[in-house]
Amino acid sequence: MSDWDFLHDMHNEGYSAADISDAAAVGYAPGYGPQDDEAGMDPELEHQLNLAALDSLENLMKTGRLTEAQYLECKKAILK
Repeated sequence: MSDWDFLHDMHNEGYSAADISDAAAVGYAPGYGPQDDEAGMDPELEHQLNLAALDSLENLMKTGRLTEAQYLECKKAILK
């Protein structure tokens, strides 16, 4: 099971593309992340997570679970 399977689960549960992109950007689904607002993430780790999230989103698009428009919306949110 991939570390990013939760993105598929979120899609199946009816989350919006914006919610999925937010979850992909931070690496966890709503309600499953750290409870405290941490000082920040190591920039290299954030970059690696963003690449992994984009790869997962691209796979969702290729399998028809996200439209190209949804993929682009998510990609834009991750890369901002």
